[in-house]
Amino acid sequence: MELGKYDEADEIADSFLNIDSNSSLALYSKSKTCIGIKNYHRSLDYVEKLLKIDPDDPSNWFRKGYVLYYMNQYKEALEIFKKYIEMDNDESSFRYIGLCLEELDNVEEAKKYFNKVLIYYNSLLEEDNEDIDNLLEKAFILGKLGKFDDALTICDKLLKKDPNDIETLFRKAWTLGKSKRINESMKLFDKVLKLKSDDVEILNNIGWILCEAGKFEESLPYFNKSIELNPNYFNTLHSKGYALENLNKYQEALEYYNKVLNVNPSDEIGVKSRERVLKKLK
Repeated sequence: MELGKYDEADEIADSFLNIDSNSSLALYSKSKTCIGIKNYHRSLDYVEKLLKIDPDDPSNWFRKGYVLYYMNQYKEALEIFKKYIEMDNDESSFRYIGLCLEELDNVEEAKKYFNKVLIYYNSLLEEDNEDIDNLLEKAFILGKLGKFDDALTICDKLLKKDPNDIETLFRKAWTLGKSKRINESMKLFDKVLKLKSDDVEILNNIGWILCEAGKFEESLPYFNKSIELNPNYFNTLHSKGYALENLNKYQEALEYYNKVLNVNPSDEIGVKSRERVLKKLK
C-alpha cells in the first residue's frame, strides 16, 4: 500500500474511534496501518487494546505474535504463537513458530515446523495448484528448508504468467541469493528496484543478501538508501551496523546498534550485537 493510502486508511480508522474508542475494526485498521509504515511499537499498542476488549479472540493473539516477531522479540513472540495454536489450530501459523525458532538458533526444531507448513500448503495446492499466494508461500518455505531448486521452479512458473510481478521477482532473487548465486540474484534485484525503488524492506534484504555473500562494502548503499527513506527502521539500522562491524569499523557499528536500541529497546538481535561489538572494542 502506498503511503497516501496508509494516511487515508488511518484517517478513516480515526473517524471510527472518535465515535467508538473500542471499535475492534478501527483498532485493527490502526494496527495494520502502523505495520505498513514499520511503526511496530504503535501497532502493538493497538493490539494490546484489542486484547483487553476481547482476550478470547485467537486472531488478536496472532496479531500480537506477528508484531512481536517483527519487533525482533522472538522469545515472547514464540510463546504467543504457541498460545494462538492452542486456541485455533491454524497450520499456516507454524510458519512463524519456525521463523522464531530459526532466529533463536534452534534450526533443527525450526525445520520441523517448516515441514509442517510445507505439508499444509501442498494440501491447499492439491485443491488449486494455480493459487499465486499459496505458491509463493510454498516457495518461501522451500527456501527455508534449503530446497532452492524446487523454490526456483515455482518462481519460474509464476514469472511465465507475469514476468513483472514484484513479489515473485523478489522471491526468486532472494532464493538465488540464499543459494549463493549472487550475480544472478543481483541482476534480478536490479529489476525489482526498477519496479519499486522506495521499499525499505526490499533495500534492506538486498543489502543483507550481499552481507551473507561477504560483500559488506557493496551492501552499504542499499542500507543507506533504506535509512534515508525511514531513519527509524531498526532492521536496516542493525544491518548497517553488522556490515560496518564486518568491515572492522567497530565504533561506527556500535553507533548503529545503539540507534537500534534507541528505537527498539527490546530488540533481541540488537542487544546481542551491541554486546558482541563492545567486546571487540575492549
